[in-house]
Amino acid sequence: MVDFFALRDEINVDPEVFGYNGVGSENPGPGPMTDKQVADFLSDATKRSRDKERMEATEVANAVDEAEFVGKTADEQAEIYSLLAMGVLDPRDGSLEVRRFVSIFGGSATITALQAARVEAISRAAEVGIGGRVGEGHVAHARTL
Repeated sequence: MVDFFALRDEINVDPEVFGYNGVGSENPGPGPMTDKQVADFLSDATKRSRDKERMEATEVANAVDEAEFVGKTADEQAEIYSLLAMGVLDPRDGSLEVRRFVSIFGGSATITALQAARVEAISRAAEVGIGGRVGEGHVAHARTL
């Protein structure tokens, strides 16, 4: 569901000067972006990313290098199983889960894979709380509010 007031504010305020209503980083001008251009830009998830706030244990397990895991001590393997048994893990820097995985795996291929797995593509609409995919009609309506 689209939050029309958040969409209206994004278009009118244009906090990052994308150029919804004139020249900006996404609009060389002249004039404002069309409703379709705004909708397409806000729904595009190929230009932005963010760190996930949570990861399913299966995502984490899939990033663990099998050879590295086998090379760990029985206690380290047990701790990894214990972390995975939580079901959902916090992949943000400083979390208990990250500290333990870094402690066990150091600067290994597993840590590199986990760092890549915790990043997700995101649209500008999702980033600023507008909601799902934005369509032309959504933009047209938000501009009337």
